[in-house]
Amino acid sequence: MLIIKGAPEAVLALCTARRTGESAAAMSESEQAQAIGLVHALAGDGLRTIAVASRPWLGTTHEVEAADETDLVLEGLCAFADPPKATAAAAIVRVAAAGGKLKILAGDDPVVVRRLAGLVGLNAEKVLSGADIAALGDDALAVQVQAVDAYGRLAPDQKSRIVKALQAKGAVVGFLGDGINDAPGLKVADIGLSVEGASGVAQAAADMILLASDLGINAREIDPAAELQKRLGGVHGVLVTAVSPAAFEQAFGALRSHGTMALVGLPPGRFAMPIFDTVLKRITVRGSIVGTRQDLEEALDFAGNGAVAAHFSWDKLENINAIFARMEEGSIDGRIVLELH
Repeated sequence: MLIIKGAPEAVLALCTARRTGESAAAMSESEQAQAIGLVHALAGDGLRTIAVASRPWLGTTHEVEAADETDLVLEGLCAFADPPKATAAAAIVRVAAAGGKLKILAGDDPVVVRRLAGLVGLNAEKVLSGADIAALGDDALAVQVQAVDAYGRLAPDQKSRIVKALQAKGAVVGFLGDGINDAPGLKVADIGLSVEGASGVAQAAADMILLASDLGINAREIDPAAELQKRLGGVHGVLVTAVSPAAFEQAFGALRSHGTMALVGLPPGRFAMPIFDTVLKRITVRGSIVGTRQDLEEALDFAGNGAVAAHFSWDKLENINAIFARMEEGSIDGRIVLELH
């Protein structure tokens, strides 16, 4: 027996019959339309719906292919409530207050997504569907994503397209997902977030795994650096892989006296350095022109195997901007150590 489940529109399109007791009867176009109407009615009440269908398995056993999903018998519809967490609306307000924007990218019926968006305080006036996204070119999509907060019936690649469209306008995008269909979005986002209990594919594609599935955790008004200083008295070392002013400030604030900050990929040009506090706390700042964590690991492996030689250059902290200029000219490679003595 082959049994499949999925979005009602997709499953119903594969059905030629419907279950009536212990037998099956041919399914007419009007009956299919009636089933879709029921799905939309349930969606209006905030209920998510999946369709279940089957057919006898014929022939030898093999991996299921798209060609096998034909002449199915509709077994029925499963509807279930999936309301937002009680903390969601307040968390979204805190995200907005911090300068962030939140969007819903879902595979659910756009009607369900519109209702959910309204419940948590997002703009629910317009919801784009997967079909709408497919009809838009990249430039047009980059314009639409600035104003639209909710998206429904998205295919996995469409989620990643929306992430890229936001990035094209300069946004730093975090993507929170727990399903297999979220993997493409998690991979292309600047920060991929999944949760404990998510699918293995989603967790493997994510940069960070949250131990609780709650948006409120991401929106807490806590200064990580201050919290580390309060609980631990600061940390001995910090690795900064997203070198931005905000990341630099938090990393510096988290360090204890005589700590070390390692920057993977130094920012071009000038940036603020708290020289007095750096010297006072005896902080060592190390930087590498290697651009990514993967590149850094590969370079260290090559060096360990004797395949490449490590080149070091050092200078005093007050010469930091001159160092950056020399890096841009290509006259410095390898790692830089800024001497603070």
